[in-house]
Amino acid sequence: MIETSSDNAGNLADNSSMKRRVAKDKSRDLLLLRCRDAIEELHAEIEEERSVKGHLQREIQELQQYAADLQLQDQELQYNLQSHSDENQRLQAEINDL
Repeated sequence: MIETSSDNAGNLADNSSMKRRVAKDKSRDLLLLRCRDAIEELHAEIEEERSVKGHLQREIQELQQYAADLQLQDQELQYNLQSHSDENQRLQAEINDL
């Protein structure tokens, strides 16, 4: 069978169409790969942020407990200071009565 110029033109058109389709598929695949990579990077960032957030929350709880402990110590010191001051005034009054 002998190919005519119209057959060659048809084959060229089919080849050109196939090449465009393959190029389009490759472009779409490349875009999907880029999207997948971006999603994986974002997922890793989210996990890192969660880890940092958990660490900071634990640190906040520890600092709040430390602040509460310091307030309790301060209250105890204030109570002791007041007790000593009251005792001092009582002793001063006894000395003055002598």
